[in-house]
Amino acid sequence: MPDRAQRDFFDAFARPFAARYGQSAAFAQRREVLGRVAREALARSGPGKPCLDLGCGPGVLSQDFARPCFVVTGVDFSPVMIAEARKTPGVTFVESDLPAFAQAQQRRCALIGTLTLVVLVHP
Repeated sequence: MPDRAQRDFFDAFARPFAARYGQSAAFAQRREVLGRVAREALARSGPGKPCLDLGCGPGVLSQDFARPCFVVTGVDFSPVMIAEARKTPGVTFVESDLPAFAQAQQRRCALIGTLTLVVLVHP
């Protein structure tokens, strides 16, 4: 479980995160790569398969994963990040720390993503 200082840190940066993503060349490159991986996963699994965005922050990548027709659940432990993410239509967002969320999961996913890593899971 994240400590209060970690949660406070991410809560404080929730609102400017999405804007900073839009201005970052490095983030644009990551989005391009993750988008390519998501399209490949979709080609293998077909539309409508579950996708998890772990540590989703304000939901920028969650929205990217939802575009190629995944059913996306974004997870973050920061309530302010989740509030920002919930402005993204068509995606379910859960406020939870990642270990607790992962332990409770009983479903298989076609794609599991984070800002730094995407794992293709064969459905």
